[in-house]
Order: sequence, then structure tokens, then C-alpha cells
Amino acid sequence: TLGSRHFTVDSAGVMIVTDLASGSTEVIFSDPPADSTATAMDAAGDIVAIAYSAAQGHLVIADSASGEAREIALPTCSPLALSLSADATTAYLACFEMDTNLTRVDLRTGETTSAPAPHQVALGVRALNDGVIWGGQGGVVFRSALDLTSVEPVTYDAGCAAPIRKFVGAQDGGALITVGDATGLQACATVIALGGADAKV
Repeated sequence: TLGSRHFTVDSAGVMIVTDLASGSTEVIFSDPPADSTATAMDAAGDIVAIAYSAAQGHLVIADSASGEAREIALPTCSPLALSLSADATTAYLACFEMDTNLTRVDLRTGETTSAPAPHQVALGVRALNDGVIWGGQGGVVFRSALDLTSVEPVTYDAGCAAPIRKFVGAQDGGALITVGDATGLQACATVIALGGADAKV
């Protein structure tokens, strides 16, 4: 949701914006990549981004102010999770592929850089002001630089061994809620505060 505009993606991968004041709806992206599945969505500023997993992954960038949308191909990424930087110039994706599991896309140029996760596949991602935090299996959290040049492990007791799929909270990292998926057994959420290389529950 951006201001009074609420964005959704239907089962066919079509992006729809609803004006919460009037209730009117408008399709702003109606041509998703063929045989694709929308797997992640994020918004910042006036930009809404959707990641699609297909034979070749795609990132669709929609300007909510103008209604214009464009695609960026992700030839080495089947997206699992997506997070935009606060200034909406960069997208970070957790990808299914091992060698390109951590992927950064410059939304201005379309340039993509990738790195492997340090010890396991990242399943969730959150761009912060001073780095990127990634979530994996068993409640493991690790951090990378914004340009993916360095990766640091950050560990804490999440209270359950759920794979971390999402982070919610301020981009200063002061307080983040981890959203875990315990594969049908129990869903978990933990509040963490990041300081230096440590994470506190």
C-alpha cells in the first residue's frame, strides 16, 4: 500500500491498483511473463516491484504515479523474495539458484550483480540503510553489504526453527519482525534489534 493506493497481484500475475478512498480499481500491468508465477512484491516511494519466477525470472517495475510499467529480465534468478531500497533505486532478491542466491538489481540501469549465500540458501530478504539482511533455514539470519561484497553471519534464537521468509520493519534495522514458515507445523514471528554484528531477540 502506498498512500491511498493499494496494489495487488492476481493469480494470473496481473497487477491491479485500488484507490482506497473511492474504491475504484485499475489494471496497471496486464502482461506478465509467459508461464510465470508472481512470487514476491515490494514497494518504496512511487515504485511497486513484482518478482516473477519462470523459465527465466523477471522483475516488473511499476511507477504508481504514472501507471507505466517495465520489465527487467533475471536470467540467473528464480525469485523467492524481494526487497526494495528506501530510495527505490535498487532491488534485492533471494533466488533459488545457489551461485546467484543473493542478487542485486540496479533499477536505473538494469545491471545485475549476484553472490552465493555463505552457508545456505537465503529464503527472505530486507534492504536496510546500511546493508541487507537475509533469512534462511532454522531461524538463521545473515547480513551483506549493499553491494554484496561482504557477508557476515548473524545468529540468534528465533524461538523456533522456522525458515525465515520475510522481514518487516524500519529500514534502519532498529526493530525487525521476522516472519517464519514452519512448513505447516507452526508459523513463527520474532522481533529482533540489530546492532553492530549482533542481533538481539
